Amino acid sequence: MKEDDKQKVHQLLDLMQKHDFSAYMNICYESIVTYPEQVTGLSIPIRDKLAALDRMIQHFAEMDEFEKCSELNKIKGKIK
Repeated sequence: MKEDDKQKVHQLLDLMQKHDFSAYMNICYESIVTYPEQVTGLSIPIRDKLAALDRMIQHFAEMDEFEKCSELNKIKGKIK
């Protein structure tokens, strides 16, 4: 993918995060549960990965989407 195309995708996701956070979280969730190795394999500190997943879990718990919380907790278990 060309750098310009990557920028457009990032801009779109940034707009979604600001204007429709729930839709943004659903996209993130689908990506993470479909490709968990992308999260577990990221070369960022474990605490940052866990903090991001905790934030997602909090969001889905507030939406009463506990099955999503469960899936994210499974991925957290693979990180620890």
